[in-house]
Amino acid sequence: MSFKLPPNHQQLYAEVYSRCLALIDLGYWTRIDKSILDDWLSNFTNKEEKFFAIQILFHFKFRNNKTIISMFNQIIQVLLPQKLEELNIYKINSISDWEKTLKTSDKELFKLPFRFSTINKKGAIGESGDALFRLMAQKNILNKKLGRFIDSITSECKVVILIDDITGSGGQFIDFFNRYKENFNQFDYIIYAPLIAHIEAIDKLTKLDNRIHIITSEILTKEESFYKIFDENNSNERYLEFTKKIIKDKRLKIKFPLGYSEQAILYGLELSTPNNNHSFVYHDIEWYPLLRR
Repeated sequence: MSFKLPPNHQQLYAEVYSRCLALIDLGYWTRIDKSILDDWLSNFTNKEEKFFAIQILFHFKFRNNKTIISMFNQIIQVLLPQKLEELNIYKINSISDWEKTLKTSDKELFKLPFRFSTINKKGAIGESGDALFRLMAQKNILNKKLGRFIDSITSECKVVILIDDITGSGGQFIDFFNRYKENFNQFDYIIYAPLIAHIEAIDKLTKLDNRIHIITSEILTKEESFYKIFDENNSNERYLEFTKKIIKDKRLKIKFPLGYSEQAILYGLELSTPNNNHSFVYHDIEWYPLLRR
């Protein structure tokens, strides 16, 4: 089966390209400018490849810091209070009082029955979860003193809230959980609050330990990925085959062509570029990336 161009492919290309330029001009695509966009499109050299690329852009989602803050506020203002009350940990009187409590600097802060922490690959500062927590502290949504490294939370605290930007396969959380298992043993509840969670990670992590509860502002499935792409002439199977053809023709050496765990999402954040993206989004060897990791 060969990849076929639809009759209106030039019109579709122009429409999607114009939309991308508009997102750049509006300042929404904070990590992508016209030069980066044009360089990325130059990876694709013939009409079929360029139409394939424009389909990726059509389905691509980006969340800048302004949107990230809105997503985090949904977790903090709605989902977290609901979960804390459901687990009989803490009940808020009102959202406004709750917001004041989380950013207060007085001694009442330390009477709260929970602390925030983040997921780290190697226990070092600089991961995207840390960047997210710093951003929320800078925006005065949380008092930074509510945050602790997992091994610095006192044994009196029985609830930890782990914030993160995105969880794809759940593997990073599992590695972190196993590395700090002794520290996690002190908690009665572990609330994991990534901004975005893939359904695969949710399924895996809820089976890991019955103390783990996941709250998230956005759930990703195959519907929010490269697997959703098809058109009147080409099934998604043809798009997958064309990915392989491009990699072969251009002699690209890519470890995870469809992203880590083959989730093939098309999703970027101002804070990070998830490795479960389709590789054409972030690959950078003999290839211009749309977003760098």
